[in-house]
Amino acid sequence: MKTSKTEQNIQGVGILVILTLLLSALDISKAHAQQRPDHTVYTMDYMVDLPNGYGNHKDRKWPLVVFLHDRKSTPVNRAGPKTANTVDGDGPAPPFVVVSPSRGGRPWNMGTLNLLLDKVMGEHSIDADRVHLVGHGVWDWAFTDPERFASLTVLSECPKKRHWGDAWRLRNMPILMVKGNGPEDSCQGKMARCLSGHNGKVDFLPSGDELDMQGLYGWLKGKDRKANAPKLVLPREGLLREYEGRYAFDGDTFTIAMDKGRLMIGRGNGGSRELVAESDTTFLFANNPFAGLTFTRGADGRVDGFEILPSSDKKGVKVD
Repeated sequence: MKTSKTEQNIQGVGILVILTLLLSALDISKAHAQQRPDHTVYTMDYMVDLPNGYGNHKDRKWPLVVFLHDRKSTPVNRAGPKTANTVDGDGPAPPFVVVSPSRGGRPWNMGTLNLLLDKVMGEHSIDADRVHLVGHGVWDWAFTDPERFASLTVLSECPKKRHWGDAWRLRNMPILMVKGNGPEDSCQGKMARCLSGHNGKVDFLPSGDELDMQGLYGWLKGKDRKANAPKLVLPREGLLREYEGRYAFDGDTFTIAMDKGRLMIGRGNGGSRELVAESDTTFLFANNPFAGLTFTRGADGRVDGFEILPSSDKKGVKVD
């Protein structure tokens, strides 16, 4: 039994979001950008459910489930299938704060959803490292802002075509796919294989006519964003020296060089940014585990360029 239910609304502005996959400080973001409509303002209804015992412990931080409903049901009228706000039978209430926005017949807007999440976290005692994204149409938000979530649960809908090349961004996030009666070659199955190709963590939960809420909450328990941090390695200095040089990329020239034992990338007289190694060939931009590059070698075994991560049709070519 829940201690509180609130129905509120938030007025958000969908702003232009540029997903920087390379060095924004070095003006390489044009390599791969995702744009969203700007100046879109609308009211979003949502409901917050609080777990039993919320408020009894002043300093306790609670995990949060953000549940995105499908087009046929809303958290306001409770029509349609069971959601994260309900528990079957006499089972215990979930030990999570649950926020359920209503899409109001519109596509989900990432700018408004982010404003809503900020608002809920600011008004409730939430553990920022245990925020879980669950529901329908979740792929957009997960690919755009993976740093916000400890886990992802996909109930339906295929990723948009542009996201298939971005699977690398979710390589460290635990993902649960709820399987209905669809074929193994469904888009969920294909995305699972794509994620597995990047060593992604994909689990499956069988589903009948109703979602197994206790199974879902059991899977969410213990998931923590801190555990999703990439595991870095320290390649030998001789290997890092092989990556030094000038690279032509999208009409500009970038320099990769060692500086006090660190591998740095820079452009002209502008700033430079440290590259940290996830493997001997894959490097991330420091403080951004969701963008990086992979060095490539030619037939002669020598370093000849780099490829952008997530995937892009633009590549850097080593010129000296």
